[in-house]
Amino acid sequence: LIPPLTRRYLKIRAQLNNEKQALTSSTLAGEYAVSLFTGKVYEHFYVICLNSQNKVNYAALVHKGTINEAPVYPRLIVEAALRHRANSVILAHNHPGGSLKPSADDIQVTKSIAEALRTISVKVLDHIIVAGDKYLSFAEHGLLD
Repeated sequence: LIPPLTRRYLKIRAQLNNEKQALTSSTLAGEYAVSLFTGKVYEHFYVICLNSQNKVNYAALVHKGTINEAPVYPRLIVEAALRHRANSVILAHNHPGGSLKPSADDIQVTKSIAEALRTISVKVLDHIIVAGDKYLSFAEHGLLD
């Protein structure tokens, strides 16, 4: 009961502070992503759709996985971006095992998604990996093209 309540509390708190939360830095994006994954024990993959002012339109859950993988298809990301009128997106997924290190697959799928979104003029601003209450930003570590 506590993880769902915590997620709900963090979401309501963000809405009270600002109608739509602006994710203008990797730190804000990381903290927002951590709130999405609170209490999740399996891998999940979100696409956070942003408007032209980098405010969150919607955080779309595009895939639930297993304890160590969540396969993601660029088509699902493109559909979510179009459905939620994204100007740009932040990708986010969790590593329930606790490692923040991105795998080769994490890096490759990010490139594939960025390429697919580029065709519809939507930019990938970051990809956040969450492990517990910590996160790793691809943008901060130079892993985005």
